[in-house]
Amino acid sequence: MSATESGSSQQQNEDTIEQGATPLELFFDLVFVFAFTQVTSFLSDHLTWTGMLQGTALLAALWWAWVCYSWLTNAVPAEEAISARLVILSAMAAMLVVSLAVPDAFGEYGVLFGIAYFVVRLLHVVLYALATGHTPEMRQAALRTLPRPSGTPSRLGLSLTGK
Repeated sequence: MSATESGSSQQQNEDTIEQGATPLELFFDLVFVFAFTQVTSFLSDHLTWTGMLQGTALLAALWWAWVCYSWLTNAVPAEEAISARLVILSAMAAMLVVSLAVPDAFGEYGVLFGIAYFVVRLLHVVLYALATGHTPEMRQAALRTLPRPSGTPSRLGLSLTGK
């Protein structure tokens, strides 16, 4: 290994600083893991083609929420402010309600699932707004990502239960 090669590899190591997950992020991930296990339980109780489609829709909605929170908490230091931590903890509580409603999301708990999922998505936008600052461009970008009751998966439970 030449001196230039070792210098460039040292430069790469300094440029790629690994950042580990915080305890709050890991705890939030556990809430999502619980939600995913609830989908598995749902699928084991609904072994029909309709049950498979419903399980896929539940998994897609939960996966989308998890991906959005994972990206946001990795892209910006969302945990540095107390207000951001409160939003994360509130979203975690709402996600726990979503998780508990999953087994009967297309029945008795469809409305609860839809409202709690809407809160999870709304809190994602609030966290995005808190973490990115208060410039007008960022505020407009956050407003464009607001969940809309007419077009989000939060209406999934309402539309498929027939209520």
